[in-house]
Amino acid sequence: MAELPKSKTADRRTLILMRHAKSSWADSGMDDHSRPLNDRGRSSAPLIANWLAEQNLIPELILCSTAIRTLQTAAILRNTWTSMNNADVIQVDCGDLYLATPNGILECLAKRCPTDPMPGKVLLLGHNPGSELLASILCGQIVTMPTAACVVFDLDTRNQSSWKIDLSAGGISKTKQVSPKGL
Repeated sequence: MAELPKSKTADRRTLILMRHAKSSWADSGMDDHSRPLNDRGRSSAPLIANWLAEQNLIPELILCSTAIRTLQTAAILRNTWTSMNNADVIQVDCGDLYLATPNGILECLAKRCPTDPMPGKVLLLGHNPGSELLASILCGQIVTMPTAACVVFDLDTRNQSSWKIDLSAGGISKTKQVSPKGL
């Protein structure tokens, strides 16, 4: 894995939960893991990338499911940001995120995020129902996440030396939510 830029340890971190962009169902014989993006997915992913850039939310790290549609979504995000001459984003393909439960997603975050240096902004790129369920748990209310939707959380991480999120500790607040239809 490439090295993250050195940054100061902050009391706050940003977690971006994102569902992959719209995928194709054209080949009914294709297994779910192999489904690529369709035209709508390829056009909506750059919209979300631009919105994240406008909000100063380009992550330092993307943890991404190994499904083709999530890898393609991550590639579009990274290519959009690269064309803006922003800092490099490191992508980690994470089999732990394919059809993961909310606890599985949190375990992947804790296990895969480096601690030295600690990324300040992390994007978890996965699937439903896990992404939607985790967003709902973190918000304390039902959250819907259509394809390519993002939910952004601010995490109070004082005295934490990792990305292990303790749901009982509080200090988690939803700051933004967007989907391609909202842009």
